[in-house]
Parts: sequence; structure tokens; C-alpha cells
Amino acid sequence: MSPVDDKYDAVIVGARIAGASTALLLARAGARVALLDRSAYGSDTVSTHVLMRAGVLQLSRWGVLDQVVRAGTPPVRNTIFHYAGHDSAHVTIRPSPGVTALYAPRRHLIDTMLVDAAADAGVDVSHRVRVTGPVISGGRVGGVRAISADGRDLEVRGRIVVGADGARSEVAKAVRAPVIRRGATASAFLYRYYADFPVAGYEWAYGRGAAAGMIPTNDGLTCVFVATTPERMRLLRRDGSETAFRTLLDLAAPEHGW
Repeated sequence: MSPVDDKYDAVIVGARIAGASTALLLARAGARVALLDRSAYGSDTVSTHVLMRAGVLQLSRWGVLDQVVRAGTPPVRNTIFHYAGHDSAHVTIRPSPGVTALYAPRRHLIDTMLVDAAADAGVDVSHRVRVTGPVISGGRVGGVRAISADGRDLEVRGRIVVGADGARSEVAKAVRAPVIRRGATASAFLYRYYADFPVAGYEWAYGRGAAAGMIPTNDGLTCVFVATTPERMRLLRRDGSETAFRTLLDLAAPEHGW
């Protein structure tokens, strides 16, 4: 893609799940769309790992779910809730139209699939492009300025600009978007991926002052996270992240701990 001087109906900054799916839907509706992302194509992240029923249904409607299945993403048909000192609760995921199971694909897979689907729908996609600021035209935002991977200055013009670049959005900061609602951080998390960590589906565990989740994903791996309050996490991490992780997993899910 060479978007200099091009005019788009929408310029979307951020090509993860939100940005890529927005670009896909706009393009399928007939809009001319540019999709920019500062990361490399196919890069990974752990955020938004688990897909629940509504997310799986959307992928089915968009024609992307079959790719998720073909990538070897394990189907999840059970959820187990573990509570310290109590029996576990088992919930079966009932099939519904478009959703025969739940899935938790790795982000480097699902993000890439959505970007590819957007490109197939006609979206102009560019990775490793860093947005440096908005283009102001007639008193309103009319595009973005950016720097390409090879250091070229770009100007990508569009009727609207969508900042899908995360909680610390550079687009929102650049245009001084007002904060409508701000939430306080109530939890802190640590994530790990493990092989040979068998789970029976989505498993959530709750202990005193700690929680954990075990999520089957691609390549025979299980994504395991632990959570507690930010204050307690800071105290535990004084002895290292691995010690904090194991301590919280033992508290929340002793049957899965070490």
C-alpha cells in the first residue's frame, strides 16, 4: 500500500480485533478504508484471549470461524468454576446456530485472520506504520500523518478517523478527545503459557484474595493467568514475577498449583 495523498472514507488506526473487524465491516458495506498499525504483521499479544458465545457468533457470521477451527484451535464445550473449600461447578456449553463450541485462539492468529479478511474485502492495510498526528482540514480531523517502516513521511486522508489503538490511544491523545468515563484499576494480572497443562475446557478458580484462569489454546498450550489486587501484586512481585505467579495460582487453584 502507498497511501500518500489517497482519500478514504475511513482511516482506522490499530489493526487488532477492534480495528480489523471495523475495517472489514466498513469495506463490505462499500466504504474505501485504510487500516494502519504500528506493529508487525502477525505479532502477538495476550489481551482479549477468550471468545465467548457472542464473539464466536460474530466470527461465524463474518466467515472467519472456519479458519479458527482449521488452525487447530481446541473447541471448548465445558466451563468449570472452582471455589476454595467448595465443590466445583460444571457448565456445559450448549450448541446454538453458528456456535457449536467456544474458542480461545492465539492473538497472532485471530488478528491476522481478521486483517486478511479486511484486505480481501478491499481494505488497504499497512503494518509498521507509526501515526504521528492528525491532519486538520476545515477545522476537523481529515486524516493522519504517519511514518512508514522505511522512514517515509505519509499523509493518509479520510472523511473519518477511527482510533482503535488501545486504552492509551495516540489518536485520542492527539485530538484531545474528552474522557467520558474512567474506571479505576481493580485487578492486576500475570500470564503464562504452558505445555502439558491439561484442562477440561475454560476453568476459572477463586481463592481468598486471588483468582486464576486456565484457557486451552493453539499448539497444545494452555494460557494460565492469575489475578489479585494491584497492591498485593506489587508486594508479591518483590520476590519476582515467577514467585508471585506460583503463590497466586496455589491460592486460587491449589489442584493446579505446584
